[in-house]
Amino acid sequence: MEEKKGKTSFMDLLKHKKVVIGNGEEIEKLINQIENLKKDLEKSQEAEKSSQDAKAALDIKYEELKKEYEHIEDKLDTFESNRLNKSQENNEFQENIKDYEIKMKNIELENEKLSKTVTDMEDTIKKINQEKNKYKNELNQLKESYKANKIKGNKVDLFTRGKELYKNGEYFKAVGYFRAALIHNEDDIKIINNIGVCYSMLGFDNYAIEEFERILKLDPQHERAKKNLQILMSKKED
Repeated sequence: MEEKKGKTSFMDLLKHKKVVIGNGEEIEKLINQIENLKKDLEKSQEAEKSSQDAKAALDIKYEELKKEYEHIEDKLDTFESNRLNKSQENNEFQENIKDYEIKMKNIELENEKLSKTVTDMEDTIKKINQEKNKYKNELNQLKESYKANKIKGNKVDLFTRGKELYKNGEYFKAVGYFRAALIHNEDDIKIINNIGVCYSMLGFDNYAIEEFERILKLDPQHERAKKNLQILMSKKED
């Protein structure tokens, strides 16, 4: 069948080319041309097949590259999503840092105020202690004074002078005159009460309590001494 088909093709080709068969050379020439055409056709078919194979290989490679691209694209999307999340977390972290910095600044300011307050209190306590020591020294001097009878006079004059000093806020000196007046009568409740009040005004509550208790031993129903003692005891409990 293939040979018959070849002969037919050969005859058709001869008719198409209008070849006049005259001698063997012309036939040989035609045969060579046909062979060359067949070779060219085979080459063309091989080239077409190679091209198809190459195309198929390219298609496979394209699909592989496409999948790889999609995979990379997914990775990029994931990376971008993570970046945005981390950016948001970083912004929140920065906000938290700012809040903490503000809080720390406020704490430092409060600490400075507190430190200043503590320093002021320490200075105040130091001054109070200095004043107390000064008053104690003066009190001891006054005690020695009336004991040595340096403060002289009758009971009425001494008591009157003590009241004047008390009204002027000179409580230490007032105590000295009241003590001197007390020499004339050690159990004078009125004088003892004034001494207790002076001690209380000076902040020597323990001395004041001793004086008021002394009054109550002499007169358990003495209302003023009771009241003064109650005030000092409540103050001591607080």
